Order: sequence, then C-alpha cells, then structure tokens
Amino acid sequence: MCLIVNQYILCCLFIKPMKIKIALLALLLLLFSFFKNADYANSSSGTPPANMTGAPGTGNACTSCHSPGTGGSGAVVVTFNGGVNQYVAGQTYNMSVTVSQTGQKRWGFSMVARNSANQNTGTWIPTNIDSKVYSSSTHIGHKNAPNNMPDTYTFNFSWIAPATAGTGNVTFYAVGNAANGNNNSTGDYIYYHTLTIAEVVPQPTVHIKVMLQGAMETDTTMTAYLNTAGFLPQQQPFNMPPWNYNGSEEVQIFPENATDWVLLEARNAANDTVIAARKAALLLTNGFLQDANGNAGVTFTGIAAGNYYIAVKHRNHLPVITQAPLTLPAGSNCPPGAPCDLTVAANVRYGNNQLIDLGNNTGVMPCGDFDHNGAITYADYNQWKTAISILPAYLPEDINFDGQVNLSDFTTFRTNLGRLAPQLLR
Repeated sequence: MCLIVNQYILCCLFIKPMKIKIALLALLLLLFSFFKNADYANSSSGTPPANMTGAPGTGNACTSCHSPGTGGSGAVVVTFNGGVNQYVAGQTYNMSVTVSQTGQKRWGFSMVARNSANQNTGTWIPTNIDSKVYSSSTHIGHKNAPNNMPDTYTFNFSWIAPATAGTGNVTFYAVGNAANGNNNSTGDYIYYHTLTIAEVVPQPTVHIKVMLQGAMETDTTMTAYLNTAGFLPQQQPFNMPPWNYNGSEEVQIFPENATDWVLLEARNAANDTVIAARKAALLLTNGFLQDANGNAGVTFTGIAAGNYYIAVKHRNHLPVITQAPLTLPAGSNCPPGAPCDLTVAANVRYGNNQLIDLGNNTGVMPCGDFDHNGAITYADYNQWKTAISILPAYLPEDINFDGQVNLSDFTTFRTNLGRLAPQLLR
C-alpha cells in the first residue's frame, strides 16, 4: 500500500505481519518530521522568529533550521536614507532590506536597531503590507513572506530615530532568508548584514539681519570704513563693562564687507530674562552676520538646538531682541521678512518704538548709546562732547563710523535723545 502526503509517496508493500509494528513506527516518525518542517515553514513565513538577527547576545540559529542555510551566492543588504548613513534625533527615515539569490522565489527578513550599549533603540514603522513589527516592537520583519518573486525582493519601511540627542552610533542587524518556496525549510539560504549609522547633532546656528543707523551708507547697505581703514580690533570688543563677555572670538583677516562687531545673546524661550549663551560676531555691510571663523551665521556653544529669543547688542546703538523665539538651526540664511529679519518692525520687541524707519521698509537700530546702559540721554551727549577729537580711532562716540568724533556724529544721534531699549536689555 502507498500513502501520498503532499509531494511524498510513502509505501509499505508486502510487509510481513511480524514487521508491521516496525513499519508503522517508521511511518509515524517520517510523518512527524514532515509536518514539523511544514509547520515551521508556515509559521515562520507569517512572522519570523525573534533574536536571530546576529546582533550581540542573539544567535544565528536560522541556519540550524533552514538547509543548506549557508553556501549560497546571494546576499541581504540594508539601505538607510538613500545611502546617507547619518541621522538626527527625532527624525523619520526611509529604510529598505533587499534579499537576493538567483533561482529563489520566497523571501523573509528580520532586523533590530541597537545603540552602542547593545540596547534596542528607535521606533519601527511598517509602510507596506509585507512587513510587521513584533517581539514587543523591538524587531521588524516580513509579514506573510512574499512568494513567487524570482531572484530578489526589497522590503521598504521607516525608522524613527531616538527622540533626544546623544544616542550616538546606531547599528542595524539584519538576517535575510532566500527561500525556494517549497513550504518547508529545505533549499533555503540565510544571509546576515550589519549597517552602522552616525548621529549628527544639529548646531544652534542663527542667521540674523540687522542694520545700524549710524553706519548706513545707502538705503540698504552700511559702511565698511572702520574695516578698510584698519580700525576694527581683531579681538571681540565686549570684554569690558557692561558686557563683561570673555569670549575668545578673533579675526586675523576681516572680510572686505565687515562693518563692525556685535554681541548676540540666546535667551530662554520660556523666560527671556535668562541668557543661555552669548557669542560675538561680525556684522557685514548687508546686515547679515558672520562667525569669526568665517562661517555664515552665528553658532552658539554650550547649548542644544532649540527655540531661543535672540538679542543683538552693539557698542553705541540701542540693543534689540526678537519678537518671538527663533528655532535654531533654521535654514542656511535669513529670508527677507522672516522672523530673523530684524529690519522689519513686526519681528522686533516693541517694533516701531524700537527701530527707526528709514522710510524704505527698513528699520535700523537707534544710535547714541555711548555709555551702553540701554538709554540715550544727556549723559551720552556729555560723553560724546568730552570725546571730540580729530585723531582717528575705534571709539564708541564715533557714531557714523568714519573713525572720528565730531559734529557730524551729534547731528546723527541728537534726535534719538530719550529713546530706551526694552527693560530686559538694560
């Protein structure tokens, strides 16, 4: 007699009565082995087993069940963010796992993401019906392993990076199964792949536009005379009262369009009286700022990327502060009219009362605060009068940036008497 089970023909013809028990036992063992393999193949095709990705502390046990397992000519390849193997905390990235081998037609995979302490990290997001999250959301793998797809198959999904910065490098450990689709674990090949990505911590860089009344040379640009005449100090000038800023910013060769130094403050978004960081930078003739190292914008140190009020201070103009917190970083420049454009009254605290409108939609910081106390008073006038000199120098009383203190400076600032900076900047 013969028994047909799936593809197998099991025969026990002409069995002598005395050997029936032995034959039946052998038949039962063969059936058990067949159904065990079939059950494993069917169950694993729906959800891959956990902890078999080859990550530290896990096994490579896939090769113990799938045969021959090793020795194939294919591969499994993990791709992250189109090949840019860097991430920023909290961001979502597209990923893929491609399993391939000529002649195979059914595909499976499993993968984990681990930090340098070998802890699971990030969040998996299936984006197609062929993948799923499992094992307490620590793994992503195939769902109902795709079949009848010759030679190669790619699984696509997303990964959300850890919410806070500081995780460091993350390594993906993946295992792929290139199967022949015979509904059991024979004729399958197993492959492993790891991919490490680096964390990029965004720098708190701000791009600001601001204009100084006394330095205006045209309706839209400021003078660079103090620079071209050699009067600008190479070291930042705010290391004295009332600023007492001890930053080491220094410039060996100034850009041709440098107007002067300014001092920026990053202030707490929840409490604008709290100064989180300060940085001295160069103000260019077009109103934009440049770090002392030559980079566009101003990058603060000692604070994380986030939201901050930004205050701008100068040695003889009233300071200003943004109307709202700015997100750092935010792009590579300051577009016209954007919240970082402090020539627009709506972007400055107390707006029209704080800036002087030149009549061309350009607001400028008021000049005349020689004693740096946030108020333009007769004390400033007296200081200017005492400093009158024909000797050129880098002096706070030189309002129009021509290197001299004379009547033309008074003509520029006299209409500003009585102006005040916001209380928190005084």
